[in-house]
Amino acid sequence: MPGWGELLVLGLIGVLIFGRRLPEVGKNIGRGIVEFKKGLSGIEEDIQNEGQNQPRIDNQQTGQQMNMDEGQKPEGTSDNPQNSQNA
Repeated sequence: MPGWGELLVLGLIGVLIFGRRLPEVGKNIGRGIVEFKKGLSGIEEDIQNEGQNQPRIDNQQTGQQMNMDEGQKPEGTSDNPQNSQNA
């Protein structure tokens, strides 16, 4: 990390190079930072809105789906279906 002496030398070089245009350069840097922050806040809002628009899944439906994925039959079904003719 540069020390105070090095930062002072860099500052003097910056003043010599930019001189009269230094206020203009500062304004441009400030505008760039503001635009960057606006872009970040827009992305954050999009992410938050995306999360709020997702449909909520009921835990019971999720559990039933997980059982079906594991090869288990959902509640209320059996391996031996009853035919109305055999009863």
